[in-house]
Amino acid sequence: MPTPIQTFGLSIAVTFSACVTQHVVAQTATTESTPSETADDSSWIGVISTTSTPIRCGANESYYPIATAKDGNLVRIVGKRQEWLKCETDGSVFQSAVGYVKYPATSVGALTISDDTGTATMELEVLGNNIESEELYRSWRPVFRLNEGDTITVVETMNTDAGTLHRDAYIVHTVSLPSKAMGWIHQSAITKASDEVAATWGDWTESTTVATTEQTTTDDNGAVEETQTTEVANANDETSESETETETYTPLSLAELEVKWKQMADEPVMGAEVSPLRDMYAELLQNSAGDLVVERIASNRIKQLDVWAGLQSQRVKIDHLKNDLDEKSQHVNEYRDVFDSFDGYAITGKLSLSNTFDGRLRPFLYRIQDPRTGRTLGYVEDDEHFEFGELVGQIVGIKGDASWDPHWRIQMVKGTSLDLVSPTTATVSPDIQ
Repeated sequence: MPTPIQTFGLSIAVTFSACVTQHVVAQTATTESTPSETADDSSWIGVISTTSTPIRCGANESYYPIATAKDGNLVRIVGKRQEWLKCETDGSVFQSAVGYVKYPATSVGALTISDDTGTATMELEVLGNNIESEELYRSWRPVFRLNEGDTITVVETMNTDAGTLHRDAYIVHTVSLPSKAMGWIHQSAITKASDEVAATWGDWTESTTVATTEQTTTDDNGAVEETQTTEVANANDETSESETETETYTPLSLAELEVKWKQMADEPVMGAEVSPLRDMYAELLQNSAGDLVVERIASNRIKQLDVWAGLQSQRVKIDHLKNDLDEKSQHVNEYRDVFDSFDGYAITGKLSLSNTFDGRLRPFLYRIQDPRTGRTLGYVEDDEHFEFGELVGQIVGIKGDASWDPHWRIQMVKGTSLDLVSPTTATVSPDIQ
């Protein structure tokens, strides 16, 4: 465990411990209603009233900005959550705003491109661009969803190497932000425009169009939020199905997540499941707006996890460079030799239990770790044919299909067969992290 992370975690532990205890008692004694988002009967045009206003990808200060509005700029407001106003990303403020569409290189054709127009052949998320960072992994928040047949303007396309952004190689498209994507502005930075000023809104033309009239975006739960569509009934049906799915798990609570945090803090950096735990804290923060204890603790945990993710990313890059050097100098270690001798596997690594996907707050999954670094390579569902419970701690090779799960934001493997691939695994004790 790196000293900076331990120091950071310890520095807030004393400050928040009393608050956490009081909050857990309050949660046990009473049932509080979750603040919900409200939508106006009709959208309205607002005028930015501050010099520089960040428009964020979520309704809280902990979410990163996707654009900056200046005094006098106009935005279209379509909803409200607590003291945050939801706006569509059309108008002059967002003319140069971009987002990202990414998917594994094995899914080539998920977005077919002609000239500068991309057409989705499957559901794809558009991630808002974090304007405060050039690191792609820091732009993680979905702000729009493309359905099959929808079109979007593609600005640039790049390919990432395996082991950099994700374990596998990825295709990343930089795209113009669709006009129906969603941003959030604090209500203190905006006033309602007069009829005369609002009438000038139509002077702006949209630079990005979408082929269909029904569009959706996702909230922190992975649930589908309704946007401005003509097929309201269909959007409601999607929301209902998604909400039914999430209700099968235990509702998130600060006490539960702090237990998960303590479990993760005892792990080596590279073995920690940073992204899933960060998503859970962000979801709790979103659902507990106005709860000062949750806001304070969850916001700090999110910052800590962002630091942790940065360390993991740097370690991945270093490991990738070291591996290249090892291969060139013919000093490949034992695991590399073993893995290279087994072709055709979707994923190879040590089978371990997951701290976050434990069947309570998230579905029960096993995770596959890099045996050298502990980094999580992907997840696999329990399968009685494979008897995973008896293989925990072993080095396994799983044949099948690997794909990115946009709902949980993890790499999932659907296995068709399994092999023990290391001759030394018979003496390895089970990993019960």
